[in-house]
Amino acid sequence: PEGRRIGALEVGAGTGGTAAQVLPVLAPACDRYIFTDVSDFFLRQAARRFGSFACFEAALLNIDADPRLQGFASHELDLVVAANVLHATPSVLTALRHCRQLLRPGGALVVNEAVRVFRFVQVVFGQTDGWWLF
Repeated sequence: PEGRRIGALEVGAGTGGTAAQVLPVLAPACDRYIFTDVSDFFLRQAARRFGSFACFEAALLNIDADPRLQGFASHELDLVVAANVLHATPSVLTALRHCRQLLRPGGALVVNEAVRVFRFVQVVFGQTDGWWLF
C-alpha cells in the first residue's frame, strides 16, 4: 500500500523455513511480521532466530479456530502466508476462511502447497500427526 508499511502474518510457521526466506525481504517495508504456530516450542525458537528484526512478533494461532477468539483482529493485515500448512488442517475451507478474515480488503493470501503426491514425502511425513487430515 502506498505510503504505509505492511502487516503480514505467517500461518503455521513451524521451524521457520519460510520466514527465513520471506522476512529479510519484507522487513524493510513491514510494520509487523507475525510468526504464528500452534506450538510454544516453535515460537520460542523463532524468537531467538528472528528477534533481531524490528517487525518480528510471535504468537499462538490455530488456524482451525476463529482468529478473533485468539486475540487477532479481523481485516487488519495486508499479507497472510501459508506454506505447507493448510493440508494439515481438518478443513482446508475453514482454514482459508480464517486466513481471509485476517486480511484487509485488497490484501493477499500467499499459499504454497504440494499439488503432486510424492511417495518419499508420504513415507517421511506420513508418520506425523495431522499429515493424513487432508
